[in-house]
Amino acid sequence: MRKFSYIIGEDFEGKEAKVFLRHMGYSADIIKDLKKGGLTVNGEAAYTVRVLRSDDLLETFFPDEVSDIEPNANPEIKLIYSDEDVAVLYKPPYVPTHQSIGHYRDTLANHFAALFPNTRFRVATRLDKNTSGLCLAALNKLASAIICSHRPKKLYYAAVKGNVPFSGTVDLPIEREKEGIIKRIVTPYGKPAVTHFKTVMANGENKLLEIELETGRTHQIRVHMASIGFPLLGDELYGGDTGLISRQALHCGRIEFFHPITKEKMRFKMPIPEDMRKIF
Repeated sequence: MRKFSYIIGEDFEGKEAKVFLRHMGYSADIIKDLKKGGLTVNGEAAYTVRVLRSDDLLETFFPDEVSDIEPNANPEIKLIYSDEDVAVLYKPPYVPTHQSIGHYRDTLANHFAALFPNTRFRVATRLDKNTSGLCLAALNKLASAIICSHRPKKLYYAAVKGNVPFSGTVDLPIEREKEGIIKRIVTPYGKPAVTHFKTVMANGENKLLEIELETGRTHQIRVHMASIGFPLLGDELYGGDTGLISRQALHCGRIEFFHPITKEKMRFKMPIPEDMRKIF
């Protein structure tokens, strides 16, 4: 059970509980659920239309959730940080984030279920199977809702080959190439997508880029770098050279966000893995 307690200030004197809850980041869905229970004022069960008074004690309750994902720990996945509301994990390459056909026991979700058996898997920063790096997960409904309303900031590292500009921005819309397939393409009819990059290391023709995103489209970095003639090394789907690495050379090396409950600024880093380091 996760409990949140608040002392009502003068600003919310005479306001309904749902007004205060919206101010605190509770989503419409969560407030709707609280109508069925899980809300008290001064220790008594209350509805979200309860009119509040200054110095009232308002509390919300989120019961443990039974996960339907089979727990299966993977020693290569690392728990970097956790508290009552968030967890930051390192996902190595070749590990899917979610379960899918052929991947029912070897995912980040399975490892999460082993770590947090009474918690639903709510990953806020998903990575492709072959992309390594940091992932942020919420440990309750409220934390998830607040994180989703304030997108975490991520820094990626990618390896490419060729005379790539030292820095630049790719601002090109992206959409699925065809219905039912995973590949994406740049097209005027796609959704807006903006990628910023700069070179931080070189080894001959091979360049290591730092990449920041303004948007979060599927395969955005891979599609954008391929569209300007510099597909990621190892990225066979988008035309990358597979001679030095057997997966797309892409790693989420830093994640920043404000803690959904404490509002503290959180920042975590993870060095690039060995297969990418070998390139340089």
